[in-house]
Amino acid sequence: MIPTIVTTAKLFTLRPAVQTLESIREAKAPHEVADELSWTWCYYAAHGTLLEHNNTEIEFWKKHNKDLRWQGLEDQLAYLWSGLHWVLVVNIHNLGNAVRSLHHTFLALPKDFSRTRQLSAIRKPKAKTRQKLPKQRTQ
Repeated sequence: MIPTIVTTAKLFTLRPAVQTLESIREAKAPHEVADELSWTWCYYAAHGTLLEHNNTEIEFWKKHNKDLRWQGLEDQLAYLWSGLHWVLVVNIHNLGNAVRSLHHTFLALPKDFSRTRQLSAIRKPKAKTRQKLPKQRTQ
């Protein structure tokens, strides 16, 4: 799941040569200082209430999944609490193209299904085996 903001506004990125606010103020139109984008990424540094909410959810998960552990789990949970948060920002007219592009990109990434198999093995309830009692001789 990717957090997304869909807008009707045009999106722009400043050209590398634009270095001052004065040059932006002097421009008569956006295309003089920026290039239009169909979509882009926005970095959002989580704070306060969101971090507290995430921490509460992580503690709840830990409490209800005590026997579900694997190497690196604590790092992953810490990342959920304090990690980077990227948001997709897309113009409504380009939403389909952005989704197709991201879908294609993610499908092209190398897959590691070993973690999935490991998690499946961890989650399976352990079969209870009955110990066979030695046969008693009848006389």
